[in-house]
Amino acid sequence: MSEILSKSENEILQIIQTGTLNDDEISALIATGKKDILICLARHQTLNDTQIQAMIPNAVYLCLKALTKQSLNADNKEKIIQKMMTNQVLYKEILQDLKELKW
Repeated sequence: MSEILSKSENEILQIIQTGTLNDDEISALIATGKKDILICLARHQTLNDTQIQAMIPNAVYLCLKALTKQSLNADNKEKIIQKMMTNQVLYKEILQDLKELKW
């Protein structure tokens, strides 16, 4: 696990895109809180409920948008909606998708 954290961010992003990470590696990368890593994880990895929950507080727009494509439990879906409601103008497009039941 520490092996992946010792790599440069560009190398980490490439590794994430290959889809060869285990749960511990994904959790360690989420713990870094780095926005590019979080976005890449949300786009290219299948995340479990705990990982999604850990990601939400530091998630930026692109990360939240990618998370809506994940399999979300009701609790995580509600947390994402609450986060987006703090800035409805920014998240207008994603909230519209929600109203149209696209996620």
